[in-house]
Amino acid sequence: MSMGNMRLISSSAAPQDVMDFATKTCKDDFYEGASFLSKAGKEYRFKCVKAEKMKS
Repeated sequence: MSMGNMRLISSSAAPQDVMDFATKTCKDDFYEGASFLSKAGKEYRFKCVKAEKMKS
């Protein structure tokens, strides 16, 4: 698995604002959105995720 989809954001903003920023950042990189991983102090870790494609 590539680590290229991981994001570390250092922010003192409200958690929802950080999540919104992470989601926008991931979408700008052609992902579907962001998945929250962890928070330590002011550092939030996210993973950019792509939608699962159903094969028929």
